[in-house]
Amino acid sequence: MTNRILLYDLTAGRGEDERNWQVNAKTIIHEAAHQSAFNTGVHSRYAMPPRWVAEGLGTMFEARGVWDSRNHPSQHDRVNKYRMLAFKRYTASRRQKGALPPFVSSDRGFYSDADGAYAEAWALTFFLVETRPRQYMQYLQRTASLPNFSVYRSPERLQDFTEIFGSDFELLESHYVRFMNELN
Repeated sequence: MTNRILLYDLTAGRGEDERNWQVNAKTIIHEAAHQSAFNTGVHSRYAMPPRWVAEGLGTMFEARGVWDSRNHPSQHDRVNKYRMLAFKRYTASRRQKGALPPFVSSDRGFYSDADGAYAEAWALTFFLVETRPRQYMQYLQRTASLPNFSVYRSPERLQDFTEIFGSDFELLESHYVRFMNELN
């Protein structure tokens, strides 16, 4: 109602711990990305996008090369190192082959394995932005144009995703996971 965000300072105002300040900075950028996306129509305020879409953008902007591309122009700078490592751990230990369709069609992963879901949201968003930017933009436009106060059910989510990115999830997932594994 107020279009404000409230954040907690891990350093308790002391600023003495550089790692905690880096976490603070990434949190501020992440939440500002959400606020900007909803304020500018990238996401609709009245029909929530899939959670992976919102969190994928938020986590993508945590990387310096995304929010400061003039001074950090390389792909390496756009990689969110923390999320990349989390995704690689998730892939090595608990991510199942064929996980992409349930992930894009449901928010359940955010409730059962938040670390894995945030890692996957970042990884999928980064992959699509880097390799299929026009399709990704079209997908954002689709999710932002949902009818106000509607519920975006799993079948519709899956249908919208396949209409834009194709229905061969096995091939897409293969390209996606290989792309992520080649990042360092």
